[in-house]
Amino acid sequence: MTDSDKYKLHIKAHAFIKKRPDQIKGLKPKKIAKLFQKLLVFQEELDLQNKKLRHIQGKLENSCNFFYQLYNSAPVGYMIIQSEGIISQANNTLAELLDMNLDDLRGRLFIDFIAPKEQQLSQARIQDFYRNPDRKNLDLQLRRRNGKTLNVRLRGRLVNWPYPNTDAETSKQLLVIVSDITELKRVEKKFKHQAHHDALTKLPNRLLLSERLNQVLAKARRDGQYSAVLFLDLDNFKTINDSLGHSVGDRLLIEVARRLRRNLRRDDTVARLGGDEFVVLLGNIDKDLHKVASQAHSIAEKVRKTLSEPYQIGNQKLHISASIGISLFSSNNENADDILKQADTAMYQAKTEGRNAFRFYRPEMQSEAQARMVIEQDLRKALDRGEFVHYYQAQVDTLGRIIGAEALLRWQHPNQGLIAPAKFMRVAEETGLIVPIGEMGLQAIFKQFNHWSNSGLGEVIQSLAVNVSLRQVHQRDFSQMVIEKLKDAAIDPQLIKIEITEDLMLTERKLDIDQIMELKTHGLRFSVDDFGTGYASLASLRRLPVDEIKIDRSFIRNVNIEPDDASIVETIIAMAQKLKIDSIAEGVERREQMDFLNSRGCDKYQGNYFSRPLPAQEFTSLLEQGEVRPIGLTH
Repeated sequence: MTDSDKYKLHIKAHAFIKKRPDQIKGLKPKKIAKLFQKLLVFQEELDLQNKKLRHIQGKLENSCNFFYQLYNSAPVGYMIIQSEGIISQANNTLAELLDMNLDDLRGRLFIDFIAPKEQQLSQARIQDFYRNPDRKNLDLQLRRRNGKTLNVRLRGRLVNWPYPNTDAETSKQLLVIVSDITELKRVEKKFKHQAHHDALTKLPNRLLLSERLNQVLAKARRDGQYSAVLFLDLDNFKTINDSLGHSVGDRLLIEVARRLRRNLRRDDTVARLGGDEFVVLLGNIDKDLHKVASQAHSIAEKVRKTLSEPYQIGNQKLHISASIGISLFSSNNENADDILKQADTAMYQAKTEGRNAFRFYRPEMQSEAQARMVIEQDLRKALDRGEFVHYYQAQVDTLGRIIGAEALLRWQHPNQGLIAPAKFMRVAEETGLIVPIGEMGLQAIFKQFNHWSNSGLGEVIQSLAVNVSLRQVHQRDFSQMVIEKLKDAAIDPQLIKIEITEDLMLTERKLDIDQIMELKTHGLRFSVDDFGTGYASLASLRRLPVDEIKIDRSFIRNVNIEPDDASIVETIIAMAQKLKIDSIAEGVERREQMDFLNSRGCDKYQGNYFSRPLPAQEFTSLLEQGEVRPIGLTH
């Protein structure tokens, strides 16, 4: 201790004694001096500690400022989310990512910033992320202030963090790191596209085709349905490629791909396997094998014709064709490779038989599809040539008096003679030709009915039944078309009875129901054809304005032999009586059938027992008689 320090200590001791004489009573000055000496040492240590503390505090403040700068200038966004999903803290980077101010983020629910289209899909994943942030990252889209979306990846950690602006103890809260992965997603999408698409034509490649084929195959197995693939190989492509060069060959392949995309349906997949080999996978599948076969047949023919048209490649006008193999597949134990091999085998069959053709892997399908194509082509010609005619079959009451007739479509083929609907109606339905055929038929039927009315036979034939299909009713202007044709023919709508099938009764399309209801308001009546063979129920009958039920001929045929058929017929007649609608039995051919039906209260009858379907002229003679004599079979 220096003399100066001793002097200062002496002065402080005297000052202390002077101020507190009662506290130092009995203490000698030397004792007091020693105490103050210790006090001075303690003071020195305290000053030293305070100096160190101020130094540490300065370093801490510098660290906090440095951390704050890092926190706000970090290349990723940070935020603290409370247990309620509320953002309590966020950094400037996150605000910049979302093009918002920090005040726009704090106190808001994090889910509010998720893109609307992802909110519902992501809600469960977000809640799981809140509960288990360390388990995995979470990728989703956030919405910026301008409405555009931002792809981000969230990484989370549960941390101890004090509640803001409170004195509460620290609590586990969620620290979330938000990384902008928009560019990463773009690159991933680009690489994924490149991995799944052909570099030249941009069509799906073998890998993507295999994935989609397996998806369709799984659905076919699950639902018991069928689909098809078409395997295409360009005829003589190697000759063009070798003689004119690869650049011309590449441009030709690009044009082939463009034509395939343009001419096929949206649900179909067109893929390039490599070289000049292409595959078409039908996107829509069906439980009806023959329907799928006919669709594949139509598409193959369309593709064949499209690819056979000339190609203008630079100054070169090129001609090329394709050989096509078709493989149908279903719920059997087939795999994607087997299906492609089958189609490839069928393609080579087409190539060996002259090229520019297509063949089915199953030969029987080839003949059936070819027959269907012939029918379709002939149907189109029949429309243009007016080859469709109508026969009429009498409907009688219990006394055999004619009270109506059903118009029945027939096709007067120039080579095959008269063809019944069973042989062509299915093709007409599938191709949509039933729409113009039906419209033309209504016009002819109404014209004939008008002729009978003007000839004084209107009192005899009190109603005329015409058949319509579900495909016809699907047309938006169906009801308006019927009404206009009735007006043109000057026919009372109440005299016309529309016969609908059970599949139409089960329709859920509002347009179909609205059109039926509109026709009903104009006075037309409705009869359910072939009742009992489908799935129509009592609820179906109550839902649509049905006036009559036609009991299908399959029940009438053995009504006197099979107890089950008899019970069904009795039930249908009783149900019609309860609903206060008419019942009419079709296919009546024997007296005992008539007696059974009459005893159960059936209202009307139709069948060869009374009259076979007749051309208009012969049916006119029948109308002039007013009643029919049983001419059907008696055994």
